[in-house]
Amino acid sequence: MFSAKIPFLKNQIFNIQNLYESAYILLQPKAIFSMLGVSIFSWFFECFGFYLILFNFEQGFSILWTTFVYAFSIIAGAVSMLPGGLGVTEGSLSLILIKGGIPNESAIATTIIIRMVTLWFAVILGLVVLFFLRREYNNSLNKTRSNNG
Repeated sequence: MFSAKIPFLKNQIFNIQNLYESAYILLQPKAIFSMLGVSIFSWFFECFGFYLILFNFEQGFSILWTTFVYAFSIIAGAVSMLPGGLGVTEGSLSLILIKGGIPNESAIATTIIIRMVTLWFAVILGLVVLFFLRREYNNSLNKTRSNNG
């Protein structure tokens, strides 16, 4: 194997082979399309949650319109390359809602609520889990480093 001749890669051959084998399995069409289906299903529920928030603010928009607005704003945030699309997602979501005829207060409240229950809930949950599992994580990391080093 060519990489065995390069000193830096020589120590990483096992990891490189593991990466290749995992990628080969995960990038098979069956795996990709099944995960695409799961992703579309789960993302739709975020869009549906956005629809329910607007519904509770007595805004009569269709599920198709709310799905487009939410998805467009999330994509705009992703394109911005900022963590979580911070600022761009919220700004585009609020702006589209306001331009769609929703009062400013309702648009901003809707934006805050949907971002709290989607992005920030996951962030807070991750921090709580990390706080409680950090000892196990550090022990695992130390074992990995001692085995590889």
